[in-house]
Amino acid sequence: MKDINIVVVNYKMLQHIKTCFATLFDDINESGLKVQVTVVDNSENADGIKEYLQESFPQVQYIDAGGNIGFGKAQNKGLKATEATYYFALNPDTTFHAGADTLKKLFNYMEQHPKVGLVVVGDGSNSESLQRIAYKLQLQNNIIFESWSDDLVSYYKTADLFLNTSNFEGYGMTLIEAAASGCPVLTTDVGLVGDVLKEGSVEICKVGNKKCFIKKLEEILNNKAKLKTMTLKAMEDIDSRII
Repeated sequence: MKDINIVVVNYKMLQHIKTCFATLFDDINESGLKVQVTVVDNSENADGIKEYLQESFPQVQYIDAGGNIGFGKAQNKGLKATEATYYFALNPDTTFHAGADTLKKLFNYMEQHPKVGLVVVGDGSNSESLQRIAYKLQLQNNIIFESWSDDLVSYYKTADLFLNTSNFEGYGMTLIEAAASGCPVLTTDVGLVGDVLKEGSVEICKVGNKKCFIKKLEEILNNKAKLKTMTLKAMEDIDSRII
């Protein structure tokens, strides 16, 4: 069994994948891990990716999805193709920094923190199917499904950071709820968050700016003093402007 199965979904992204794989395989070779890379092609080889992989990366598993079946279904095809301890859904426009040992660090972190997981709060039409998937992947102890609740304070209080990557929000009530519960917030510049939470109490990135999110995540989560300051200032902002 592989240590990691990395699944990349392609839809006419050959140029991005060329750049991605040039750095990815350096990281794989340095990791010493047993890694399978799987490309699920939603473009029916429209960009010639099949021939490129055969020539440049024959170790990559290529799966023709038979058309554009969407990101989720394509990922599922890739996940099912190779059994592994961990699965990594990788965007084709990702690059790995030389010498960063990214995969090895991720693998070691997961091995050292076996209880890492998700808490999913709320009901929906996909709830039962998601629970079946979690059980099939033997993740039933790592993914906790909670029923619908209108009191989310207890969930916010257990989090180190509330991360909102939405492209659009109306008022952005979840951001206000999180901050009022003492949970620091990192968000896109959507909704009315800037009218309530000011600089120092919230960290904001432009919609779609992935580099900003990565940088700020590292800065915030590695700085306990900053987390505490953000929490206190956010609660002060909310007290003064809402309550």
